[in-house]
Amino acid sequence: AEEFFLFFSNEINLADQFEATLHILEKENELGFGRVILFINSVLLANANDQVMGWIDSAGHFADAICFTHRENQNAAAISKCKERFETMRYPLETYVIGSKKPAPLSQILALTPRRISHIFDPPDLLDPEDSPQNDPYLARHPNGRRQKLITSPFCS
Repeated sequence: AEEFFLFFSNEINLADQFEATLHILEKENELGFGRVILFINSVLLANANDQVMGWIDSAGHFADAICFTHRENQNAAAISKCKERFETMRYPLETYVIGSKKPAPLSQILALTPRRISHIFDPPDLLDPEDSPQNDPYLARHPNGRRQKLITSPFCS
């Protein structure tokens, strides 16, 4: 089987990118979905404002795993705080600190076991109606077309 990696941009609305991915999966029956892996440059965490943390929370909603990169002594506490944040929210995602001293546990990171809060990529026959993509808090829309729960865009210029 061929495997593809789809990289999302932090400069384009995250909800729009997930919605577009859903449309592609609907049209292309031979495509399947593996995992959503969120990579966070840990240097950003030390001075992260509310908008950045809001974006991380939103991305974490869709993620199966978070990989923290660029760990340094100065940002170790910020990494721990971010990991604790998701544990407190009871997110089932996995967290990994990717360092330069030892190889990343790729088999664990790329494992196909879903660990995300969002059910948008789960088979429809396994979902309760409230778990459908249209009811995902970040994808649902008001009658005027605006999203019910907005994802901040701190990286857009």
